[in-house]
Amino acid sequence: MTRYRSLNSVLAAEQEMIRLCTFEDLEVFRAVSMSYVLSGFGHIFADSKGSAVTFAKSTQVRHIHEFISHNWSTPRWTKFLSLVLHSNLRLALCSTSFLTLLLVIFGLCGVLPLFLQHVQRDEI
Repeated sequence: MTRYRSLNSVLAAEQEMIRLCTFEDLEVFRAVSMSYVLSGFGHIFADSKGSAVTFAKSTQVRHIHEFISHNWSTPRWTKFLSLVLHSNLRLALCSTSFLTLLLVIFGLCGVLPLFLQHVQRDEI
């Protein structure tokens, strides 16, 4: 019985969180694309002040795919690198795996050398 109360309280807390995160006024529910956030090596993180330009880059949305929260004391380049890693990791791994496989096949077929051949010198 206690287990069901715990489960019910967790579900109730989750529903309350969803209710609190739901915007009634869609005018204030705005977002920018990840490409804009990453453009200029994360230039948007250079200054904590918003402007009419940054507001104009945002658009009204019904839902957000990824929410980025950040700390202004963290250097801009670390934020940029972690976002690049997070948003491009799958593509980078697939591309690297494909290229590695391709190079191995070319090496085995004799199109590319498998390894460097050592030239032996005559002993003096």
